[in-house]
Amino acid sequence: MFTARTANAYLKTPRERPARRQLFGDLWLEGELLLLFADTGLGKSVLAMQIGAALAGGKPLEPFAPTTAPQRVVYFDFELTDEQFSARYADPDGGPHSEDEKLFPDELIRCPPREDTIMPDEFPDRKSFLIHSVIDFIEFSDAKVVIVDNITWLSASTEHSAAAGRLMRFLVDLKNRLGLSIMVIAHTPKMRRGAAVDLSHLQGSKMLANFADSIIGMGRSSTGSDLRYLKPLKQRNTATRFDERSVPVFRLAREGRMLGFTFVDNEPEARHIEGYLRGAALTEAIREDKMRRAVEMSNAGDTVREIAEKLGLAVGTVSHYVHGRGKKAPPKPEMTKNAHFCSHVFTSRCSVCEQKSDFLNQKEEHANTQ
Repeated sequence: MFTARTANAYLKTPRERPARRQLFGDLWLEGELLLLFADTGLGKSVLAMQIGAALAGGKPLEPFAPTTAPQRVVYFDFELTDEQFSARYADPDGGPHSEDEKLFPDELIRCPPREDTIMPDEFPDRKSFLIHSVIDFIEFSDAKVVIVDNITWLSASTEHSAAAGRLMRFLVDLKNRLGLSIMVIAHTPKMRRGAAVDLSHLQGSKMLANFADSIIGMGRSSTGSDLRYLKPLKQRNTATRFDERSVPVFRLAREGRMLGFTFVDNEPEARHIEGYLRGAALTEAIREDKMRRAVEMSNAGDTVREIAEKLGLAVGTVSHYVHGRGKKAPPKPEMTKNAHFCSHVFTSRCSVCEQKSDFLNQKEEHANTQ
């Protein structure tokens, strides 16, 4: 069961092996077992499908593009029915599209379970038959990248340490035996408002985290309904360059039929935690987010009325945003003088400070007039 060499011999091995290539930037490398988890409805399946498409030769998700050549990717989809998957990537306007129009590369293979499958007698239960079928198709397809959406279909008892350990040992063995790179999607219970994403939010036992090579949590941003951020929580084979001080932020949006994420920036996690912005600062952040989105939608060709309907705003408000009349004036020098009056986080954008500045300006103008 063991290989025995001197300790010095093992030190030479890494130099002889080629460096692991990137699958999703340095957040997921070749030969790794990655756990991606998030609350329900945040878009983790959309992100996984987008990553799979990029690996199969589709459009990369910058700046986390793969360094591998296009390859076959198998996506075991236990979440969506065929109808739900088709609806997710349908034309939002309901218009027809050509049958020859390919949204995904041919090397991305989606594998949902068949509802009419009869379990053979040689299997003791359906879970055993399911796992056998997963292995059988991976070997048949000769794919080296596998995505499983989601982990509860492989084992419904991941909250128990023993069951979680068996499942993760099976995945690690499968990865090593077939030379795979595996992404497994997991859920998190409803997160408490104002809480940072951490390993305690991973649904089930800590045993899942112990066996994984990399773990990424997806969080909801409080600054925009379409914003999400990714927080790498474990990276076994690379140095961690992201933490709570800097997390990659993405926007979930539709571009034609394609629903996917686009990179925004690297920002502190605290800026996106629910409850971080309060009062006037939160109101202003929401207003600026809607104003920015209105301008982007206008540049994309949407009419003022269409934008108002999509964002839930009045037509007049959208008109102000689109034509620049909704933009705030640059901060006055007096704002800096009065920043110590403000307890808000973003003192440079705080409406309280600006109101004080305007008041002082009016007072000075009145004194000069007198």
